[in-house]
Amino acid sequence: NAHLVGEIAERTMAQAALIQALENSRQDREKLDGILRSVGDGLVVTDHRLAVLHMNAAAEKLLELPLEKGLGQPLDTLALLANLPDKVRSLLTAERGSSTFDFELPGIDFRSPRVFQARFSRLESDRAEPGVVLLIHDVTRERELDRLKNAFLGMAAHELNTPLAAILGFSELLAGADSSAQFSPEQREEYLQLIHAKALELSRLVDDLLDIS
Repeated sequence: NAHLVGEIAERTMAQAALIQALENSRQDREKLDGILRSVGDGLVVTDHRLAVLHMNAAAEKLLELPLEKGLGQPLDTLALLANLPDKVRSLLTAERGSSTFDFELPGIDFRSPRVFQARFSRLESDRAEPGVVLLIHDVTRERELDRLKNAFLGMAAHELNTPLAAILGFSELLAGADSSAQFSPEQREEYLQLIHAKALELSRLVDDLLDIS
């Protein structure tokens, strides 16, 4: 009887430990799910064959694909990511563990395409070949701002060069060794007035640039 009681007690303790371990595992999964849901970027995790192991809610919305349907599917079969697997495979064989590049996805109602930045990292594991963690961030607005900034800088450089060229040209004429004999007092005054006017124009442009900055 004592031996039987001991076995029952031991079994009861084992069951309690198993229940506690399952509860801890459930809590850990809930914490992980909460963390993944809070990530604003799309997150896709694959194995070494690039088959989907997990996606967060942001990735499901971005790819228009629920996790249940995408689970176990290779990236090649996901229409919106069909052009990425080759780049991802090159990452898996590269020495570096991460890589970043831009790619485009169709816009809503066939409007201008959206630009996304893909950041890949190898998912190292002691038990299997490395997989991939893929973060997808919408950079459409940032890239449009970059385009506008570059266009503005090009225009500003042209606008600054126009008065600057006049200032340099006429000041070089007036600074020449024989300028006194070459130009009449009226011409010299005209050139000085023009230099002054272009300098004021240049100053206004610089002020505008500072205001925009």
